[in-house]
Amino acid sequence: MLFNSFPFLVFFPVTLLVYFILPKFKMVRTLWLLAASYFFYMSWNPVYGLLLLFCTLVTYLGAIMIQHIRDKQTLRRIIVKQLADDDRVNERFTAEIPEGTAGKKFILFMTLLIVFALLCYFKYANFLGTNLNRLFDRTGLEVRIPSFDVVLPVGISFFTFQAAGYLIDVYRGDTIAEKNFFRYALFVSFFPQLVAGPIERSRSLLKQLNKIHWFSYERARDGLMMMLWGYFLKMVVADRAAVFVNAVYGSWEKQNGAVLLVASVLFAFQIYGDFGGYSMIARGAAKIMGIDLMDNFDSPYFSCTTKEFWRRWHISLNTWFVDYVYIPLGGSKKGKFRSALNTLTVFFLSGIWHGASWNFVIWGVLNGLYQIIGDILRPVRDFFNRLLGIKTDTASHSIIQAVITFLLVDISWVFFRSSSVTEGIGILQSICHADFIKMFSTGIEGYGLNGPELRLLFLAILFVMIIDCFENKGISVRTWLMTQGWAFRILAVSFSILFIVIFGVWGNAYDAQSFIYFQF
Repeated sequence: MLFNSFPFLVFFPVTLLVYFILPKFKMVRTLWLLAASYFFYMSWNPVYGLLLLFCTLVTYLGAIMIQHIRDKQTLRRIIVKQLADDDRVNERFTAEIPEGTAGKKFILFMTLLIVFALLCYFKYANFLGTNLNRLFDRTGLEVRIPSFDVVLPVGISFFTFQAAGYLIDVYRGDTIAEKNFFRYALFVSFFPQLVAGPIERSRSLLKQLNKIHWFSYERARDGLMMMLWGYFLKMVVADRAAVFVNAVYGSWEKQNGAVLLVASVLFAFQIYGDFGGYSMIARGAAKIMGIDLMDNFDSPYFSCTTKEFWRRWHISLNTWFVDYVYIPLGGSKKGKFRSALNTLTVFFLSGIWHGASWNFVIWGVLNGLYQIIGDILRPVRDFFNRLLGIKTDTASHSIIQAVITFLLVDISWVFFRSSSVTEGIGILQSICHADFIKMFSTGIEGYGLNGPELRLLFLAILFVMIIDCFENKGISVRTWLMTQGWAFRILAVSFSILFIVIFGVWGNAYDAQSFIYFQF
């Protein structure tokens, strides 16, 4: 069930209505939202529900066992502290009450192994088998790994990471294991963010799910505006850009490099509108129910460095990797070489997380190298800025930096969008030999969009950048709109809905267009 489908436009109001009219008991509402979330997820394939339930049960039991060991450790410390004056008693209790650290680590390791083995089987089994078979062919070994008829379950990368993060938080003591299985199951399966994030943290979402939320007109109004903006990003910007991008990339060998350049730039806004739109719809839907999900995007294309870009893009995933991979590996505290290696490791994992293909690995490693090279060249850049008297706090300097950052990011997007590394390299080579004169003489119509549709797309992108510019300056357009008179607000909302319905891109027979990140 897609957010931009007619079934969801029936499912969501019904879920809301029942949610708010149910008795004000936490467990009753928890069970209702849990049932609605599983119905939402199983609408793709009923078998997916068993997979989700298995992942939930494994991490729930693992966290309970880890919490039990933590409680015993706490008890041990209390007893030892109270009897610290008596050395003999202290030694006796130290021997009788084991520390339990090894057992806690073993449970964490085994539980994460099961969760990630599940993810690897569905997502990477054929990828690993294909590459191992190629290696065997080159080495002359007569060994063949069979291919598996595996269909990637929707959202598996997201809910496994959310469950794994919760487990690690319990191990670290950052959160207490949730003893109520149904509440924890809702944390893993909460339908607004189940299939494409944001990847929520237990200390935020679990705490909110443990409260009774009353209907609030202000929250509902704000949530509706967020959802409308998300639908605009998805249906007006992303899906319209997808028509052009798919037509050009689908026959990239025959295309002028200039047209490929236009398509690559449009893909940057396609994926932003698609994924940013999903995140905004998810946040808006949750907000109406009284639950705040984390912001997943923060005007990313106004970033002045690639490092800043990755602090603003897919924030929930990047902070997940920082907290659970980068920092445990040592972060930036063990020297520049180790910091660079940790950065490269994180972006390699981020690339492979996005897809079981080498083009995603190249995309991730390339973005990691951007950051490493940027850190190396920072003293050189600062030296020349001082030598030439370049003021780095001016608007013009920020614009130049943002344009350079966008171009670097867009180069990596070419590999993200391509079906293979070879295709990505070929597209970049064609762009380097672009014939702009030919493109201007022939135009860029005929790639699924006519002149008016192209102009609408460019105006919509311009509008998105204007809104992001305000947001980047700390000015919330949504907050400003909510301060206006009721007549103006009603007119603005009505116009927005009408505009999306008329100018949104629909599939054949008004079928909903899927979101890009559903494949991950």
